[in-house]
Amino acid sequence: MNSFDSLIVFSGISFILYGILAFITEQSQKEFTRWGYEKQRILIGSAQLVGGTGLLMSLQWPVLGLFASGGLAILMFFGVLVRIKIKDSFLQMLPAFLFFLLNSFLFYLNLISIK
Repeated sequence: MNSFDSLIVFSGISFILYGILAFITEQSQKEFTRWGYEKQRILIGSAQLVGGTGLLMSLQWPVLGLFASGGLAILMFFGVLVRIKIKDSFLQMLPAFLFFLLNSFLFYLNLISIK
């Protein structure tokens, strides 16, 4: 497994776990309420599951990586904006920002690999 594949696996598994947590944990439900998105929790959790699964599937079908990484980058971009809006600290914002950067990078690498 090369480093590109490792990044895909890391991000994919992370988003699958975040998606599952959005459905089942009380802490996650409280976070969605704090962010002001309690009514969108199921939609966002589903998007995380689909995006993470799409990333893992892109190891077999590379074109899926373009859509999955692009969608997750957009999701995390808005996640960063929400955290800025509610005045989270830099440390609270850091995971969303790092996942935005990671998935933007994966999107770029997928984009340039399409011929």
